[in-house]
Amino acid sequence: MTSFRDDYVLGRGFQATTSQKNRLNLQHYIWKDTTGYLVHPSISLDKQDLKVADVGTGTGIWLLDLARILPYSARLNGYDITLAQCPVKEWLPPNVTFSTLDAFAEIPEHLIGQYDVVHVKLIILVVKDNDPTILLQNLMKMLSKFHSVLQIRERLHNPRVLNHMTGLWYDFNRAGRLSPMGRV
Repeated sequence: MTSFRDDYVLGRGFQATTSQKNRLNLQHYIWKDTTGYLVHPSISLDKQDLKVADVGTGTGIWLLDLARILPYSARLNGYDITLAQCPVKEWLPPNVTFSTLDAFAEIPEHLIGQYDVVHVKLIILVVKDNDPTILLQNLMKMLSKFHSVLQIRERLHNPRVLNHMTGLWYDFNRAGRLSPMGRV
């Protein structure tokens, strides 16, 4: 088993109580009900064999909710530094998987350029020194080069922390740049 430094202050695994996991799931539904969607309406999910990554998946609730509205041909992969909060494999739809990934370390070669949509939400608690640069670079590496989207869902009150991580949606274009698509 790989050891890691876990800077997540709200607890996981055996330390995470049922109420903490319920808090994460409730947070998901409050966010969804407030915005009215799982995926920003400007992001198309109509692609054949759509590939979606949820980084910092926590309990996996966003990915499992998304699985309910997408066909089984969509590949949905959740990543977190530990899978202690995720459901067991036997409880998952056939197109959903969860794997470990440290989003601040080098992204494994087999994940580079693989995803049409990469989603990250409320991950600011683990961003070190108010600098999400490494995280954003790694998320962008996971995107395929054609019509892929990085969906960032974060609310920040510190303008020093990449002030465009405040609910903007970005399209990863062929030049490898992020372009604003709109606000929440």
